[in-house]
Amino acid sequence: MLMISIACFAVAALGGAFLGTTRVRREANPPVPIALVHGVLAAAGLVLLLVHVISSGYPTLPTISAGLFGVAALGGFVLFGTHLKGKLISVGLVGVHAVAAVAGFLLLLAGAFA
Repeated sequence: MLMISIACFAVAALGGAFLGTTRVRREANPPVPIALVHGVLAAAGLVLLLVHVISSGYPTLPTISAGLFGVAALGGFVLFGTHLKGKLISVGLVGVHAVAAVAGFLLLLAGAFA
């Protein structure tokens, strides 16, 4: 289950990289369908990670990773809500969202392969 979670997050990261660079490079929001797929994959990865964390007795690195992904998810909800309102999403919030997600992913990899 942990490997499927990692795979979901890895594919979501590819979409997130596209979304982030699209927003930073131009004064327009990225495409909604890609944002939806990105969010669904990340949410699936988070659910699978939480199941792993709970069923494994709360191992340290995956638990911290889940917390960081939770922070990233909250930022993602704000970004998506802003996007749906037709407003230009904040590059700063995109950065915070990305940093939390990347840190969570690196800790997850460290916990899974250490």
